[in-house]
Amino acid sequence: QVSSEGLYTVSCPPIASGRASGTSTGFLLTAAGVRIAAFTFRYERPASVVSPKAVSSQGGTVNLTLYEVPATFPAGCKVLFGTREGGSITVQKRAASNVAATLISTKAPQSNGTGTVTVSLQCGTALAVWQRGAFLEYIETPSIVDATVQGEACEPYQGCRLVVTIRSPSATVADITHLSVVLSGVALQESAGATRAQILSLSRSSLTLLVVIPPPISSGNMTIRISPLTALPGFTPAQLAVSTILEIVGRTPLIRTLNPAESLAT
Repeated sequence: QVSSEGLYTVSCPPIASGRASGTSTGFLLTAAGVRIAAFTFRYERPASVVSPKAVSSQGGTVNLTLYEVPATFPAGCKVLFGTREGGSITVQKRAASNVAATLISTKAPQSNGTGTVTVSLQCGTALAVWQRGAFLEYIETPSIVDATVQGEACEPYQGCRLVVTIRSPSATVADITHLSVVLSGVALQESAGATRAQILSLSRSSLTLLVVIPPPISSGNMTIRISPLTALPGFTPAQLAVSTILEIVGRTPLIRTLNPAESLAT
């Protein structure tokens, strides 16, 4: 295409063979095929791709898509997450040609905090950066910082209310319909209805939840498990779930009436 200023716009074709990057030469031809000008352009190696794009601050396994890896790969190579070295490299799929991709997996190391790091492949004795372009986000997974019973204690045949504060709730939780609250370990009175939950406050850093627990029918340790119904890419709801244990303390039996109140001595 030619602009009004006489500038030419050229679409460079995809590379079908050879290397995935490098400098090539193009030519401007007349309708008769006569070469009237030449120009150069450069193909850049496709950027590396990481999947999933986020892991917990404890680290996790990721997949990397790479182009133009050395012939001896993965020997002499390592994956860096920021400045931290990842785990060993497992080749999932080796490229059939220089323009095809190589798929590997490795373990992202534990992070000291949250944030985004550059993922790079380094090869050779000089450890020059071979490829970069992928970014991995470390996120803090949910954790319970407080669980307090409101009012009366949880006892057999007496319901109670539990306020749970969760740090770093899943970003997929917008309201109570995005949460699952499951009680286990102690049977509940069926006639009292289902467990109810209400969000008291919600922000990116904290979630405060009120759990209304139906009367249990015995003492014991009750597990309250709270999880999002959907998870962030790269995670499962189970990985973002939190649990706390509530002790149901039984009352000492007290005889209030006795009938008959009298009996024969023999």
